[in-house]
Amino acid sequence: MIETLSIILGLVLAIHLFRQYWFNRQLPQVHCMESDGKFYSAGETSLAIKRPESGATRTLLCFPGFLEDTRYFLSLYERRGYELILINNANYHSPFDMKDSQELSWDPNPHQPGSIEYDGFHVAQAVKHLATTDHIVLHGHSRGGAVVLDAGRQFPEIMKDETKQISALLEAAVLPQGTPAGGTRGPVLGALTLYLMPIFLGLSRNISEARLLKLPMMKPTNQLKTGLLQTLFCNAKSYATCVENLRNITEWQEKHRYDLYENYHEITVLIGERDDVLSKKAMTASANEGAKRNPRVRVVETTETNHYISLETPDAIYDALGAE
Repeated sequence: MIETLSIILGLVLAIHLFRQYWFNRQLPQVHCMESDGKFYSAGETSLAIKRPESGATRTLLCFPGFLEDTRYFLSLYERRGYELILINNANYHSPFDMKDSQELSWDPNPHQPGSIEYDGFHVAQAVKHLATTDHIVLHGHSRGGAVVLDAGRQFPEIMKDETKQISALLEAAVLPQGTPAGGTRGPVLGALTLYLMPIFLGLSRNISEARLLKLPMMKPTNQLKTGLLQTLFCNAKSYATCVENLRNITEWQEKHRYDLYENYHEITVLIGERDDVLSKKAMTASANEGAKRNPRVRVVETTETNHYISLETPDAIYDALGAE
């Protein structure tokens, strides 16, 4: 009996130490691409700005989802003549060479890095200080959708500036009162998920294409989607940040309600035909409640899509933009 107990305790300790190794480790940058544009940093956040030579009449400010980086938007927007402001998740590696980046002297961010609130603060500051056109679209994917909504919550006077046309495009977004795919997680399962996450992420850093394609979120797939999502587990500087990201997503969704939809003149919510990451039912219900609070909230259900609409059916994004 004592011997069995000792073996169990040893296994538990080994798992905990392995978890702590991945939780505390500062992770090296794996992906870095050369790109034209201007590069900045603000606290724990990296930003990139790409402006067309002939000048732009529209600004697209983009924020990626959980585990993603701003490469998510490049194939979608880079050659379409927009002023493109790409803001990365805080404490994630920039996908660009940042050796010539400049530090922005914005007001100090009062929030915790890894939180939606921290990232929302920087999104609002970018709208205020970096956008050079009067037609601005804030495109947030997944967790980035919550970041965009929270930027409006923190700074409604910026997002509802009557001298500018500012709108939000929320793609397969984390929304108020939303839930993960499969429904809400109880406190025990939620705590276990957060505890084991660093182990899962660490073991997935070198995920094979074959293993990746078995995940439900990969259907439908294509070469671009497969290539980008194969790097998901290497983008953060620390898996401790990813744990905080996920913990904060749950807290944010439970805490906030539908008044967040009132802080933009126009909001378009794009929903996948199926969504294996977030609950489509809860997402749709939240967006419809938002439309009751703000009649200029549009809910658009796309076809042949899952959670990554920009990579799966980019025309759905272009249609949404063209309809504004």
